[in-house]
Amino acid sequence: MKIISLNIRGLGLDDKDKLKLNWFKRLCNREKPNFLALQETKCQNFPEFWIEKFCGNSDYKYCCKKAKGNSGGLLMVWDPNLFVTNYIVERETFIAIKGNWKSVGEELVLINVYGPQNDEGKKQMWKDLKEVMNYDEALWMIFGDFNEVRAKWFNDFIKDCNLLDIPLGGRLYTRISDNGHKFSKLDRFIISENVLQKWPNLNAVVLDKKYTDHCPIMLQEGNIYFGPKLIKVFDEWIKHKDAQSIVEKAWSMEVKGWRHDVIFREKLKNVKMELKKWYSTSQCKLKGEIEELTKKVIDWELKAEVSNLSDIDLLAWNTDRDKLFQKEKNQTEMLKQKASLLLENWDGPRIEKALADKLEEEFSELETLEAIKSCGKNKAPGPDGFNLLFYIKFWDIIKVDLMKAITWFWNSGSISNGCNASFITLIPKAPVGVLKDLEGIRRDFFWGGSNEQKKMAWVNWNQILLLYDSGGLNISSLKNKNLALLTKWWWKFLSNKEALWIKVIKSIYGYNSGLECISPNPTNIKGLTGTTWSNIINVKHTLTKLGCDITNEFVKLIGSGTETLFWHDIWIGETVLKQAFPKLFRLESNKLAMVSDRVQWTGVEGRVQFSWQWSTLPRWRILFDLQQLENRLSVAKCSGKNVDVWVWKPCCSGIYTTKSLIEMLNSSVDTHVKPTIRNNLIPQKVGILMWRASQNKLPVRSELDRRGIDLDSVRCPMSL
Repeated sequence: MKIISLNIRGLGLDDKDKLKLNWFKRLCNREKPNFLALQETKCQNFPEFWIEKFCGNSDYKYCCKKAKGNSGGLLMVWDPNLFVTNYIVERETFIAIKGNWKSVGEELVLINVYGPQNDEGKKQMWKDLKEVMNYDEALWMIFGDFNEVRAKWFNDFIKDCNLLDIPLGGRLYTRISDNGHKFSKLDRFIISENVLQKWPNLNAVVLDKKYTDHCPIMLQEGNIYFGPKLIKVFDEWIKHKDAQSIVEKAWSMEVKGWRHDVIFREKLKNVKMELKKWYSTSQCKLKGEIEELTKKVIDWELKAEVSNLSDIDLLAWNTDRDKLFQKEKNQTEMLKQKASLLLENWDGPRIEKALADKLEEEFSELETLEAIKSCGKNKAPGPDGFNLLFYIKFWDIIKVDLMKAITWFWNSGSISNGCNASFITLIPKAPVGVLKDLEGIRRDFFWGGSNEQKKMAWVNWNQILLLYDSGGLNISSLKNKNLALLTKWWWKFLSNKEALWIKVIKSIYGYNSGLECISPNPTNIKGLTGTTWSNIINVKHTLTKLGCDITNEFVKLIGSGTETLFWHDIWIGETVLKQAFPKLFRLESNKLAMVSDRVQWTGVEGRVQFSWQWSTLPRWRILFDLQQLENRLSVAKCSGKNVDVWVWKPCCSGIYTTKSLIEMLNSSVDTHVKPTIRNNLIPQKVGILMWRASQNKLPVRSELDRRGIDLDSVRCPMSL
């Protein structure tokens, strides 16, 4: 048995209704119901070809109640091979069909309801339903849009008729107003108690909506699959001496599939299962060892109370205590790790073919491994139970399959059904189109939901991502992490000038290759538009919109001055000197002069001496420009080192880190929320609960009412 009920809010022929019909057709094709109930069809006549459109079979039977004007209308569709009708009863607000469900051999009455808006109409609906139910002793199923929450009349009807309201999984509410301000639970499945004797495993779920303000609800027999049960792989398992052989054995097991991400997923499953088996056995052994050692230590203590212990006995006592401490520590570390699991991406110049091939190569193993190591070992790429310590420790075992999975995703841009998207975060940069979906997975996971089961979000996700000092939970968005990883390519370009790929980039795009922190970015770099390198360059514009100008954060620190162009590089001030002093630049005899060619720092006080070479001596007003230039240069600092180096200002070390940029992005958001108060002595879940309570973001009655959710009363039911 599988029944789908939906307030479809009109079955017309305009463009929106066509989209709605196509969506509902796809829903039926996916779920394959054998009984459909629609409310508010707004139809006077129902075209029979829609039956085949919905069910894929023109043999399905149906009955309908015409709409009154542009409101109302009911439709019921069923498979005659499963349900044989005896008679149909029609009332103002519902259609009741009595028949025989062949698989159980019992008479069953199915009632499709569309409740009225006014109170008098609702009273009459409950009265009519009771009259119909008094006619026969049968199995009863009532469903549809009751247009009412569980208030007095509704509760009295359920109680008087000995009915059961089946809990709905998947979502808290079945209707969301078009403006998103009001949430209601108006759609339900209500059954008689004897139905459960025939279908003991009935369950109901709210499905995702589209093109209508109501969500479809589905009643079916059997358990709903909400995804695999999470098995957490703890650090102590990975560090154990037996872990290597267990992972090697599990990874070598044969798996089915030809898509590389599927193969990687199945191998991870094998590792989980083998580790779980090993843990179940070793945990029993560990408990026994702890009990035995505890008894030994107690015996030593009792013995020491009545007599002096020899040196050998003292050594044995200390050895037993150390063993006990270590084993209890191993056990405690797993508990601590479990408790802390909260939450913590060509028209240009030609080059040699060999270099071009090198430039277009896919991600290397080394690059991916560096991305993994740059994150904390206790950080997990996703909720699949494996943290990054697993990937680092067993890299030699899993690297081949992991790289195949990453290459598959990068080439196809798709994730196979059933695969966790977590391995994507191991790629140093994620395609922008994927970030939104991944952020949605994180958001659902935080609120306890999934793709199959949605939960209400009580706090804006953007606020949750902020730093503690900005009133958030210091989680950070994947978008910011991706921007920080892209910016890291700027740092690599600036700090690794001898790298082959940098020489290739410069040979194609020129000296500064578009990095505005070196010199202003020309708008006519040939062949740059639409390339991978242009995406890296343009991260600057995205960051500027977020309030972070990285061109001012990367600063050239002058050492010897032999590696910095005097006129063309940004090394003093916020622009190049050729733009600040264009008249002097025109008089320069060597326009590619280095800083060391024009400026020397002498003496202990770092005094500046100038060495100018003019094609024509400056005169008149240009002398004023020269004086301004020398005044600026006189305050320039020299590091005293042998080389010129780039530094990242936000870090004291001067070395760029993705963490520092992420913190800048998270703190640059303008917010008036008070800083989050933290206490490391309480569990994180308790801390989050207190954080939500401080913002009135708990599901208490007053807050539910404020969000537009229908309640019979906002008063506490426990109060007098």
